[in-house]
Amino acid sequence: MTPRPTLVYLLTREMFTACFRPIDVRRLEAAVEPIGGPMATPQDIPPPEVLGRADIILTCWGSPPIKGSLLATSRRLKFVMHAAGSVRHLVDEELWRCGVRLSSCNHALAIGVAEMILGFLIVAGKRGWTLPRLVRDGHWSRNTPELEVERRERIIEMFDITVGVISASRVGRHLCNLLRNFEVRTLLYDPYVTEDEARELGADRADLDDLLRRSDMVSLCAPALPETRHLLGARHFSLMKDGAIFVNTSRGQNVDESALVDELQKGRLFAVIDVTDPEPPPENHPFLRLPNVVVTPHIAGHAANGRFRQGKYAVDEILRFVRGEKLVNEITPHRLATMA
Repeated sequence: MTPRPTLVYLLTREMFTACFRPIDVRRLEAAVEPIGGPMATPQDIPPPEVLGRADIILTCWGSPPIKGSLLATSRRLKFVMHAAGSVRHLVDEELWRCGVRLSSCNHALAIGVAEMILGFLIVAGKRGWTLPRLVRDGHWSRNTPELEVERRERIIEMFDITVGVISASRVGRHLCNLLRNFEVRTLLYDPYVTEDEARELGADRADLDDLLRRSDMVSLCAPALPETRHLLGARHFSLMKDGAIFVNTSRGQNVDESALVDELQKGRLFAVIDVTDPEPPPENHPFLRLPNVVVTPHIAGHAANGRFRQGKYAVDEILRFVRGEKLVNEITPHRLATMA
């Protein structure tokens, strides 16, 4: 009988409990042989005699980097499964030189982010943040001038409009798929995506300027890379339609915030900002004062039950590795170059 692969939990007990349901732990431990349990604290790294026996290492937020002496100690290691998103802090190219494979749950996280973007777009289109303020000020009847302007000129639904998605990241791709459920035109900007690939996602490929000019709603889904710093600046925001909605759930550094503020102060655009640069924004930041901006505290990728989806996806991927099947989200050095 072939022995089961060995697995070391290189994550804290807190993260283990937050991300893995009992049903998924049972599925996992039926296929692998766990050596020990999760760490009490991030500092409680398993000793060399434990790491040296690991075929698989399971990590999550707060796990120590698998580099240097830790990687050298893990001489049997074949696979690292990261039950969270970004792996840039976790590994370097030495991992692949050692023949170790790597996967993450950024595709699981992307689902919740894309769903929240869709929610932002729908609520912003219906002026779900603006109208409650008018109601609190006594404007209820459609006949009041303030509410009539909103109703006649600014309230829109997901019908016969154009939605621009910037970047075919995991989030951008899932958002494109969600938008298939509505009678909207979807434009996709990504320099690495062909027209055929965009069409498979239900979108038309467009250059950035064209997307910004044509879109009634724009979602920035690009990863935070040196190449995407200030991807959108003053010229880009000036191209957007009057009344357009802009959502940023990517990273604050991808936007020239002063340029966005300048455009928002004109009252032309409405923005939903989940990420800022820096985080949190300064107390006197215009984002926090302008009536046409909603700021949320970097929560698009966080939900209590959403973490269980990460755990389920992590277990599914480990089981695929154990069975010798194709991994869904394998990360290679080439892929890492275009990921956050």
